[in-house]
Amino acid sequence: MADQLCNETCEQAFQDQPEPRISYGMPYADACRKHAESDYHASRIYIIASRSLALGGSALKTLEAALDDRVAGVRVGMSQHTLMSECLEIMADVRNKNVDLIVTLGGGTITDASKIIAYVALSFLDTALANNVETKAQLLELPYAIGTNLGLGGNTKPPSIPIIAIVTTLSGGEYSPFAGVTDDEDGVKYQFSGNCKGPALIVLSETLALTVPVRVWLASGVRAVDHCIEGLCTLQRPEKGWEEAEAAAIEGIRCLVPSLLATRNDATDAQSRRLAQVGVKYSLVPLKNRVFKGASHAIGHFLGPTHKYNATVNSAEQRAVCRVLWDIPDAKAAFQKHHLSDEESVDLGDLIDVFVRELGLPRSLSEVGVTGPEKLSMLARKSLHDPYAKTNPIPLTTPEQVMEILEMCK
Repeated sequence: MADQLCNETCEQAFQDQPEPRISYGMPYADACRKHAESDYHASRIYIIASRSLALGGSALKTLEAALDDRVAGVRVGMSQHTLMSECLEIMADVRNKNVDLIVTLGGGTITDASKIIAYVALSFLDTALANNVETKAQLLELPYAIGTNLGLGGNTKPPSIPIIAIVTTLSGGEYSPFAGVTDDEDGVKYQFSGNCKGPALIVLSETLALTVPVRVWLASGVRAVDHCIEGLCTLQRPEKGWEEAEAAAIEGIRCLVPSLLATRNDATDAQSRRLAQVGVKYSLVPLKNRVFKGASHAIGHFLGPTHKYNATVNSAEQRAVCRVLWDIPDAKAAFQKHHLSDEESVDLGDLIDVFVRELGLPRSLSEVGVTGPEKLSMLARKSLHDPYAKTNPIPLTTPEQVMEILEMCK
């Protein structure tokens, strides 16, 4: 049931799960204060904010003013990819300040950080409720996903510190229980699982969304599109929940693709930003229902080439996604603009290539500075550590397989 109060709508993200809930329609700082008081009875709140929001405007100051003397600590900025060393620093600070609620203000990096921090930080309410982790070695003893083994449950305890996530991008980590954390030393990213949990409340704000640079917004939106498309192209359909996952992924594409194209044309279009936020929720239903992703997620969201690589085994699934894309008027216009007019002969990789080009985003590794055999070889080796390498329609087990895909991305 949606709760209407002071123009706020607060509802479950997923009908079969009590959390997370989504709040929208109320100013983000007011919504955060309301739920911090009424739902979590928090008195020692720790804020983790992105550097751009903290230093580039009044977003953090507005939030701090709303929470007033309940703010026990603030962390401004984190490096990309959620580094272990920084997470351990914040864990110690959260522990020392006896925090009872974490609030994030920003994108996926700090969302992932909040999940692992809440998972392992000692709770002053009851030290038996948390996983007491202080070092990297202890952190790596926690369960993490490997292939189709998600490492759920185990001997770990669920977090006792709730999280409110005020999100500003579209990558969707706030809807997932997994926490992606990168080892500073070797660059390997671990998807921690066990009894890890995502935010209890997700606060959506069109006002904040409009402050996000267009390129950042669109790039994170492509990640959400990737969630949908790889979910639909899987060959490992769960016995239960596939129909819901399939329908949600299709709806996610129908929300995300036109809204991202619209934002590219008009960065001030608040309705398009809101529609994209709705699409993100749909994009995470497949993961909720244990639909595994593939090589694009493992390598770094290289959508087109990975689908060309997989086409020998999942062409029927790819054709179904093509039909969804062709049915979106704005996408069809973009395809025809690039002289892709034969719906039956054009493959999914070609359609995705046009879509991403229309967004003005990079389409090659060289455009993002990944060149030369040494960098490509390192990327290939790291990609094999990702659990989705093994759940790709053609499982990736050797660096040579990854290099075949990377050669198409050069």
